[in-house]
Amino acid sequence: MRKGKEKLFWFLTGSQELYGEETLRQVVSNSKVIVEELNKGGILPRKLLFKP
Repeated sequence: MRKGKEKLFWFLTGSQELYGEETLRQVVSNSKVIVEELNKGGILPRKLLFKP
């Protein structure tokens, strides 16, 4: 088997600036929680990585 970089899934999120800074911070926070929980669940074939 080939050795190399670990393959990952990326979890990409974003929002429009018109919603304000607090909303954007909440999107980031919620997205990180989702990624953590999905990684803990062990149902994905590869690790999920948060990307803002």
